[in-house]
Amino acid sequence: MAVDRVMITEEVTWGKLVKSWATGENYMGPGTTAPSVPKTLQELKDQCAAFGVGLQLPDNITGLAVMQYSEETLALRLPPKSLIKKSEQNFKDNPGAAYPIPQFYDTFYGHAMPGGKDPMILHACRVGDYVVRNCY
Repeated sequence: MAVDRVMITEEVTWGKLVKSWATGENYMGPGTTAPSVPKTLQELKDQCAAFGVGLQLPDNITGLAVMQYSEETLALRLPPKSLIKKSEQNFKDNPGAAYPIPQFYDTFYGHAMPGGKDPMILHACRVGDYVVRNCY
């Protein structure tokens, strides 16, 4: 199935994986070391598969760049011009179209979640979402 944007089907697991890469601490489960930051797109795919993260990438994604900066640095991640224009055109062509928001926001802000609304789970989801959104 072709997708036009990065799709993550296990937001909590994805967020914990991202937090593991960012901190060097293991958020994936007790008894193992933290996964290493992937250096290639294949390493990213392999780690996602190993941890059960449902990762779907658009066909145009052929490389990987991982950046980590200090808290003293303002990082401006500029999205590709083509993605901004594509999104704008979609809204022009489809008046009233819904803006795509990941499902986990509904879970935390609109509906009851089994076991309560754990802020650490929301944090993992939000961190993971931030990493893959590209101004759609």
